[in-house]
Amino acid sequence: MSRGDERGVRLAAESKEDYKDTSKKPSPSESVDRTGKCFYISAEEIRANKYDLSISRYKQIEHKEIEYEKPEAIMAKVKNLEKEIEKDITDIGTMIDRKFPDFWEHPTIEELAKQQGVKPVEKFGDLLGNFWPEDENIDEFIEWYRKRRKEGTSREHEE
Repeated sequence: MSRGDERGVRLAAESKEDYKDTSKKPSPSESVDRTGKCFYISAEEIRANKYDLSISRYKQIEHKEIEYEKPEAIMAKVKNLEKEIEKDITDIGTMIDRKFPDFWEHPTIEELAKQQGVKPVEKFGDLLGNFWPEDENIDEFIEWYRKRRKEGTSREHEE
C-alpha cells in the first residue's frame, strides 16, 4: 500500500467516526447527542419549532473556556520580538554597508577615473582603434559586403 493509499484509508476511517451509522433507524428511546456533526431530530420537535430547520436551533454548542496569558506576559513577549527584529535590521544594515560601503556616495568623474586608473586622452588619434586585421583588405571587404546586400544575403547567412 502506497503512502497516498494509507492517507486515504486513514481519512476514510476518520470520516466514518465523524458520522453515525445512518443505515439503522433511530429509536425514540435512544439519547441524541446533539454536539456531533450529525444527529436525528424527531418530527414532533420540528413541528414544535414551526418547521424551522436551522441547525443552530437544534445543535448544542459546547463552549470551551480559553485561558489566555496575562497581558503583561504578552507585552513582554512582543517587546522581546521587537528587540529581535531591531537587531536583525541592524545586522542587515551592517552587511549592506560592508558589501557596498560607498553605495550612497556619488564620486565625481575625476575621482572615478583616478580609482580606475584611467588617464585623460591627449590626442584624438588615441581614440581611433586599430581593430582591422592586417591580413584583410578593407576595400575587398566593402566590395564583398555590397555584393551580398545586392543578393539579399548577409555575412551571417554565409555559413
